[in-house]
Amino acid sequence: MWRAEVIGAWAVLLLGLFIVVFSIPLKYYTDLGPGAGFLPFWIGVGVIVGGVVEVIKVFRMKQRTEMGTFLQPRSKLGLQMLVLIVITFLIFPFVGFSVGLALCAAAAMRIIGKHKIMTCGITAVLSAIFIRVVFARWLDIPLPMGMIGW
Repeated sequence: MWRAEVIGAWAVLLLGLFIVVFSIPLKYYTDLGPGAGFLPFWIGVGVIVGGVVEVIKVFRMKQRTEMGTFLQPRSKLGLQMLVLIVITFLIFPFVGFSVGLALCAAAAMRIIGKHKIMTCGITAVLSAIFIRVVFARWLDIPLPMGMIGW
C-alpha cells in the first residue's frame, strides 16, 4: 500500500507541474483583468503544494510495509471513471460539449450509482438542454460544438 501512496503522491505533484507549465503560454493578465492563464496557473500551484505535502507525508510514514494489494476493491471503479473522462474528452469534437458532458454524467450515474438506463437517459437529455440553455443562451458563452451542432 505504501508503494501505491508514493506513486499517487508523485502523480499529484507531476499533475500540478503539468498544469503550471501549460498555463504559462496563456496570458496571465490583460487590460481587463486576469487573463486565461491566471486561474490555471494558481490551480497548478495549489496542486503542486498538495503534492509536495503528500510526498513529504508518505516518506515520513513510520510503517512502510506493504499492507494489502496495490489495487484495492474500489480501484476498478476509479479506473472506470478515469477511462470515462478520457472518452468524454475524445468525443467532444464529434458530439459537442453539452452532449458530451451529459453523456458523461449519465455514464457516471450508471457506473457509480447503478441507476436504471431510463433514469440515466432522462438525466442526459435534461443535462444537455440545461448546459446549452444556461451557458450558450443565458450567459452567452460559446461552447464547443460537435458535428451534430450541439
